Amino acid sequence: MAIYLLISGNPPYSVVVVLFFLIGYGSGASALTFVIVRKSFKQNEVGVVSGFANTGGFLSAVLLPSMFGKVLDHFHLVDISVGYNYGFIIPVVFSLIGLTGALFLMEQRLPKMQLNNK
Repeated sequence: MAIYLLISGNPPYSVVVVLFFLIGYGSGASALTFVIVRKSFKQNEVGVVSGFANTGGFLSAVLLPSMFGKVLDHFHLVDISVGYNYGFIIPVVFSLIGLTGALFLMEQRLPKMQLNNK
């Protein structure tokens, strides 16, 4: 999305192909959320934390189109392409928030003896 904004909404075909590949490749990462939750929290907390994680995903699915529509409505008299340029900043911000959260994840490694006993 950030590349789309930098190219002013008119990317070459090769850039579009690479962007769609990266978007498709990255979409599978959302399923890893529940694996991370299961590994990061105690067994009796996993259900509640999974619910919060699922709520966050669905909340963004509700908020993004609404916010994007508000931006388009704001710029509909000026130039709709300007509205799209500003509208695409919203998913970039949401992605940066998610990336920031992912950077704070700490992997906990088990000692080698515990790995061999499993």
